[in-house]
Amino acid sequence: MQPPDIDKLTLELLTNKNQYKKYLAKTDPEKHRASQEYLEKIEKYRYKIQSMFTQLLDDPEKQITHEISEDFHSFVKTAIHHFEMKELERETDTYSYREDEDVLFGNCDERDEMIEHDGPSTTKSFWGKPIIKKGREQLPAGYTMDLFLKSSKR
Repeated sequence: MQPPDIDKLTLELLTNKNQYKKYLAKTDPEKHRASQEYLEKIEKYRYKIQSMFTQLLDDPEKQITHEISEDFHSFVKTAIHHFEMKELERETDTYSYREDEDVLFGNCDERDEMIEHDGPSTTKSFWGKPIIKKGREQLPAGYTMDLFLKSSKR
């Protein structure tokens, strides 16, 4: 029984390529054979393809056949778009990181200094009234965090 198309798509896109090839060999030998033939043809014509591609990169106006020229220009446009998006992504990630860093951690040191001194201090509140913080309260000597543990003996 063949899986539905969505399952095929999921398998093709979300699985390891080697695992998908193994799955394809078992479930659809004809498609697997066609895929293998395609890879063999790429290997057979590798140097001719590279040579033609280099010629077209050196002279984009060179006409080999209409179909090859059209596909070459389409590929180059897609590649350029891909590289531009990668650059934009890198710039955005760098900018976003700096912006987040400034907002999230930019004034933490100032705030810690304000809280640590002994006298009362005021801090701005998002809800209106200022927050008044008095020095840190400490537990009397000899107390440990064990006070906060529940005991099963009670």
